[in-house]
Amino acid sequence: MLHDAMVRSLAIAIGVASGAVVQNAQAQQGIPLGPFDLTSTLSVTAGYDDNPDAVPDGGVPQQGVRKEGSFFSVVSPTLRLDTRTQRHAFFVTSGASFEYFENQPDLNAPNWFVATGGRWDVSRTFRLNGGFDYRRVSEDVDDPDRRDFTERTEFNRFGFNWGANQDFRRTFFRYSGSLRRDDYPTLRRNGVDLNAGRDLSVIAQNIRIGYRADRQYDLFVQFGHRLTRYDENPGRNRDQQNYDLRVGSSFNIDRGLTGDISVGIGYTEFQDGVTDDKLRFSFDAGLSWAMTERTTLGFTGSNAVLPTTAAGASGRLRTTVGLTAAHQLSRQTGVGANLRYERDDFLNTDRLDDIYRAGIFAVYNFNQYFDLRAAYDYEKRVSDRALREFTRNRVVLTLTGRY
Repeated sequence: MLHDAMVRSLAIAIGVASGAVVQNAQAQQGIPLGPFDLTSTLSVTAGYDDNPDAVPDGGVPQQGVRKEGSFFSVVSPTLRLDTRTQRHAFFVTSGASFEYFENQPDLNAPNWFVATGGRWDVSRTFRLNGGFDYRRVSEDVDDPDRRDFTERTEFNRFGFNWGANQDFRRTFFRYSGSLRRDDYPTLRRNGVDLNAGRDLSVIAQNIRIGYRADRQYDLFVQFGHRLTRYDENPGRNRDQQNYDLRVGSSFNIDRGLTGDISVGIGYTEFQDGVTDDKLRFSFDAGLSWAMTERTTLGFTGSNAVLPTTAAGASGRLRTTVGLTAAHQLSRQTGVGANLRYERDDFLNTDRLDDIYRAGIFAVYNFNQYFDLRAAYDYEKRVSDRALREFTRNRVVLTLTGRY
């Protein structure tokens, strides 16, 4: 999703390419405030999207919607306050994103967030962490659960996270948990609430027990559980429970290969009384390889059964693989590219979506305060369900200032 900041391979693509250049250009930034540092960022983006609504290639005659390109601009300010102490850590941050589309005013929406979190070092070997965030966000236009093409739904998202880490001489224990809550407003069309049944809560927990086999890699066993509950289930109970048991390794090899990879089995328990519980192969991987001092390659891959409100579906099995490449041309300039493939199998239906994404980008750092990023992104969804196929081309230019 082009607007989804939670997409991991896109984050790696941007981070690897621009981060390699930015780290050379930036010095210590921020305004000292006692034991805290206050940092600020302002990004201004201008670009053109030939299908900002992600409208099907043939349009949606029933809703009077046709495919139409638009110039757009985005202004994104962010403030963050961090502690400077080595033991313990605490932060507070807030930001916003103001989008303006010249030809599609229905897409114009201010998104904003506030978040806080921290880490408590109980001892040298035992740490606790946690956080909270609230976000006012707009529905991604390429969301597979999207129901209306004439308006972009804004909704509230609340999040909590918590965790504990215990290190021993050669072994370690990691626990993490999170709660996500999505609240959608009423969206009536012809007397029908199109957002009925979309409010949900998701609780996820993971336990990892590992052994430090060598200074360059760890071995671990990981167990995960995710519970999804909808407030309402019109027509079908779409609640589900997911279990994952995987074995894997995290590593940091001298030759520049770092990452985390695990494989195992996953089990999904459906509550609709129709869909058989699903046993599947489960995997998760994130790798980064510094081929040379200036060139880095990245790979991500995962699969999971996710909740969905698509008609008739009890869930969707998403499989994702992504590749990134970044090259630092000079201390100030970097270029990169990314490829990503996603497959959504909507369980208990005949719907199958294939999503293809590709992009190239370049970053130029003027100094430690300003950088300029140019990018081109391509996205295409192929689906066997009517009104779900689309193609997008997007060109953007972003100027970022930070202090």
